[in-house]
Amino acid sequence: MKRAIEIEYAREQRKLATPEEMKMWELIRGRIVMNLKFSRQYPIVISSTLEKRIFYIADFYCHALRLIIEIDGQIHEKQKIYDQARDKMLNDLGYNILRIKNEKINERIGNAIIILTEFINQLKKK
Repeated sequence: MKRAIEIEYAREQRKLATPEEMKMWELIRGRIVMNLKFSRQYPIVISSTLEKRIFYIADFYCHALRLIIEIDGQIHEKQKIYDQARDKMLNDLGYNILRIKNEKINERIGNAIIILTEFINQLKKK
């Protein structure tokens, strides 16, 4: 039953997507990129006990590659330490994280796809 908390929160976050997140979603949904399935506003549970669950909501997630994509807007300039700690924890758990700044999406949306495909190709080489 507790899983419903994360799912409901993720659903609410989908409604609050930024324009850059919506642009990215249009480019990666429906297995468009390298036939990989992506989910948006995906809850990732870090730890769970009877009393407490710790989870993060990834902007986008590809289960096949354990790939988290974060679209970083201005808020991320103010929370760099938080983002670094979060990324380290997720990396330690085996997740791969790609952060793309809003500017890359806004200057030319194709840039985000180039960054993503290069990152995926590097992951596949591991």
